[in-house]
Amino acid sequence: MATVEVYQFTCLSDNFGVLVHDKESGTTVAIDVPEAAAYVQALALKNWKLSHILITHHHWDHVQGVPELVEATGAKVIGPERSRQKIASMNRGVEDGDSVQLGPFTVEAIGTPGHTLDQISWWFKSEGIVHTGDTLFSLGCGRIFEGNADMMWASLSRLMRDLPPETRIYCGHEYTLANARFALTIDSSQ
Repeated sequence: MATVEVYQFTCLSDNFGVLVHDKESGTTVAIDVPEAAAYVQALALKNWKLSHILITHHHWDHVQGVPELVEATGAKVIGPERSRQKIASMNRGVEDGDSVQLGPFTVEAIGTPGHTLDQISWWFKSEGIVHTGDTLFSLGCGRIFEGNADMMWASLSRLMRDLPPETRIYCGHEYTLANARFALTIDSSQ
């Protein structure tokens, strides 16, 4: 979609902040909030007004900045229903398969448990983008904390099966170099 801009920036030491903005409506969606200050700075840099926050899962490094950012912007927070008690300032909970309408964006919640039991990947289908939180990274997948290997494999298989190959993938962390180093310990023939 020509009116959509995605802005990605770093937060904390290795988290990604992501803003999805529609130029026509002014709708701006944040995905996860590792720290509020980085989002406030990014919003000011882009001259965007935040309308919504989507949460992928309850871990502190994805939600600790939510209350401060909500206070600064008044944005509505949507996240996994099963973690409503763990995510401050959440206005609406969703389950696997639910869709939310955020201005012009129809965003589908894809349950991708494994890293955590509440993990949701957010699919902006019409825009051809997905945010996979801590399920899928460049050259790797998230560490399993609450789920199990079968759950993680099912989630990764689902993303591969259900998302078109041209889908742009955004994730919660920059682990590419660490994942590459690990891969070389498994297969150094390359």
